[in-house]
Amino acid sequence: MEERVQETSLLEKHTELGDGLLPWAVGVFVTATAIWFAYRRASSSGIPSFSTELDAAAMAGPRTLVWVIAVVLSVAVAAGSIVQVYRIGDSGAKSVWQGSFSSTGN
Repeated sequence: MEERVQETSLLEKHTELGDGLLPWAVGVFVTATAIWFAYRRASSSGIPSFSTELDAAAMAGPRTLVWVIAVVLSVAVAAGSIVQVYRIGDSGAKSVWQGSFSSTGN
């Protein structure tokens, strides 16, 4: 579509922002896949039997930390993707509407 419309600086900005979405989309895919894989792995292995509560607590700490890091990273990547999609849409609307309407209503 870029080749079918008149080239303007606003359109150029819009297409550049659109090209910047791919890394965010890859990040969302990678983090979602990693969390899915980790969940499947944890649920398929079952709950390990520990001889003492101390052993269970020692194992729970690192797992909890990994899950917290994974969730925080996923939320950050998703938020970045949302912001980028908003910026792309806003720049596209500006490229279409800016200067193409009358403020007098005639």
